Amino acid sequence: MEKIIFESFKIISASFSGALFAFLFLKYSEKIKDKKENKRVNYRALNKIQFICNINVSLLTTTKFMIEDILAVFNKARERYQDPFSASSLDLILIDRDLLLDLNHAAFLNDYFSYFRDVEKHNSDIANFNKFHESLKMARIKDDITSGNYLENINRLEENLRIFNLFVEDMLIGTKLMMGKCRVLLKNAKLREDSMKSYSYGCVFDEKLKAELELLDNEMKAITESSKQKITEILSKTN
Repeated sequence: MEKIIFESFKIISASFSGALFAFLFLKYSEKIKDKKENKRVNYRALNKIQFICNINVSLLTTTKFMIEDILAVFNKARERYQDPFSASSLDLILIDRDLLLDLNHAAFLNDYFSYFRDVEKHNSDIANFNKFHESLKMARIKDDITSGNYLENINRLEENLRIFNLFVEDMLIGTKLMMGKCRVLLKNAKLREDSMKSYSYGCVFDEKLKAELELLDNEMKAITESSKQKITEILSKTN
């Protein structure tokens, strides 16, 4: 009888040990899988942010050009004693709020959140400018306001636009910095997978970032020069 009980206990113990091992193995596998998935999601988010920043650099550069164009139109009209009308408007830039949930580097997460708030403010200013500029033009076209009233508002708009252009330049610098940080993290797995332990990047990161920003600046200068040459070639063919 004791032998039967002992054998039964051995069977139960073996079954329990087997079930416990399977449970622990599955939990460990899930942890490894989750870790790999987190790394994959983080890497994908960094790539998306780099893409967003790349597009934003182009949009912000265009915005600076459009501001110069609008101001030039205002000046020419003023010289001719005419009411200035510009058909130009300013573009919003891109941002993805959901990517905040995919990042697992604490310092970069903080930076991206700050960038996100800056983009929201920038886009709000752009939307307000476009709306006011368009409504002002329509009011003058419909004769709802006098030429004097219109010019007074245009002068105020022009002053605000010159000030806003300084903020656009700051936004452009901030966007290039974000792109540089993305590129450093994407190129260095150890730095990228520093998880949520530290809210600072460290000396190694700072050195790599400095080199990356220089490289990025040279790449953008080359692209700008290439674009200028293409525009010159196109214009020469039309003349």
